[in-house]
Amino acid sequence: MPEDGPTGREWGDLARHVEEIRHDLRNMRQIVDGYMEMIIDLNKRYANLETKIYTSIAVAAVFFGLIGFLIKLVL
Repeated sequence: MPEDGPTGREWGDLARHVEEIRHDLRNMRQIVDGYMEMIIDLNKRYANLETKIYTSIAVAAVFFGLIGFLIKLVL
């Protein structure tokens, strides 16, 4: 008698394997979501750092410009 498909045991093995794959996929999604949150946080920190650096440069430029102006006024 030829078999037309998987036996009950084979179906059980296939179902268990599918559940393992679903579980692995769920774990991978959680890992990717965690990395995405970290990347978003790093982008925010980078933007804040970039703003602080540009602000510091601008303040230094104004300060040195003011010092140069005062020196020119005095001399």
